[in-house]
Amino acid sequence: MKGIRGRFYSVDLDRGPTGFGFSLRGGSEYNMGLYVLGLMEGGPAQHSHKIQVSDQLVQINGDSTVGMTHSQAVDQIRRGGARIHLVLKKGNGYVPDYGEPHLQVYHFSWSSVYLVTLTRQTHFRCSYTC
Repeated sequence: MKGIRGRFYSVDLDRGPTGFGFSLRGGSEYNMGLYVLGLMEGGPAQHSHKIQVSDQLVQINGDSTVGMTHSQAVDQIRRGGARIHLVLKKGNGYVPDYGEPHLQVYHFSWSSVYLVTLTRQTHFRCSYTC
């Protein structure tokens, strides 16, 4: 359990002139979690020196992303105002694509982390810059 918990981190980002400076891939409509697909050069996410491509978005302003669609995540980030609080799971440098053999869903709280691995068949359609 200690190894899993150590892979999670939180970050607060202030909105820049073009947003928070990261793009997402995934969502429940693709039967996958939400992953950081890219960082905008010079954007708030890159300046945090924490967020990396392939990190999985676990919470947005205290709300779990489990079951969240891509658009719901983007809307929640936009509604966050000038500052958002994110909890992420460190990635391995690889952003999952459609047809991956499994999906890992995390339930996260500061006192516990639960991991469920599901098999899946899915299609990937889009990513969005937040």
